[in-house]
Amino acid sequence: MKNKRKESSFEKYLRTEKGRVFKDKFLQFEADEEVNCILCGSDEKKTWYTYDSFKAVTCKRCGLSYMSPRLSNKRLQKVYEETYKPATDFEGRMHDMSTSDERARKRNDMKIEINNTLNYPSKGGRVLDVGCGAGIYLEAVPETWEKHGIDRAPWAAQYTEKILKIPVVYGEIENVNYEKHFFDVINMTYVIEHLRDPLSILKRLNKWMKPKGRLIISVPNFGSICSKIFREFYRLADPCQHIYLFNPRSIKRMLKEAGFKVKKVYYPYFNTPYFNFRDFFRFFINSFNRILLPLYLKFNIVLKVDKLIAPPFYGNIFVVIAEKSDDQ
Repeated sequence: MKNKRKESSFEKYLRTEKGRVFKDKFLQFEADEEVNCILCGSDEKKTWYTYDSFKAVTCKRCGLSYMSPRLSNKRLQKVYEETYKPATDFEGRMHDMSTSDERARKRNDMKIEINNTLNYPSKGGRVLDVGCGAGIYLEAVPETWEKHGIDRAPWAAQYTEKILKIPVVYGEIENVNYEKHFFDVINMTYVIEHLRDPLSILKRLNKWMKPKGRLIISVPNFGSICSKIFREFYRLADPCQHIYLFNPRSIKRMLKEAGFKVKKVYYPYFNTPYFNFRDFFRFFINSFNRILLPLYLKFNIVLKVDKLIAPPFYGNIFVVIAEKSDDQ
């Protein structure tokens, strides 16, 4: 008879009143689909951490991390139907992508993606934003570009098409078709971690791109110090939507497999508003609280989530600039 698995401190925290924030934000659904590694095909995986019915696992053969079990596609679509509605973050701040202040803030967050589009040699052409959301990136791209968007969330697709007067396809990228060598630049801002089979999607994008076409990918870094310390409390962990847990090494390997060459990797933090005195010291305070969480719970000390969650910090995200390989 197998011994019962020991309950983690995060699971204990979920059962507290203050831990309900995670239940309300992420855990309305039960994970219902097991998957194997898409990079090497192995079914051998080790558990990194457990997030209620979800598990973050790492492939024993190639090291790719992903969620398994995870949401089935049908259940995932219900999550996307709620995406982009005004919501509060872990610190209680409201975010509404339809307001001018929030759009300006997000546009500032995308400076690397925007600048690497503007400095593309042709200074114009066709650009596709995969997972275009509320159209922040496309709005910042000048009119010298022919703009296209795709999004799985109906509100986002309709909103962006309406305000920017550009073609936006609503649906899954697997069901979308463009001509071969159609795009000069393809942008994916916080999208690849959402895809159910990112390797096949990258190969699909490669066919749509012109020779020497540029691919821009922004992604949470699950190899960062915050991810390693905070685990389930990593602020970019989202077990429903973030189903592939990339680090720079794993995404470089996947891009190479899909026919891309990585040209540069950015770690935006020090030149952003997130590099500030308050959040810098929150990293150390919250790290201390996270490490001592089992002891706190033992003595019925339950901290608010903003005292445990990973704050913005260096390495939390990275941006990859890649180019279509010569032989593709």
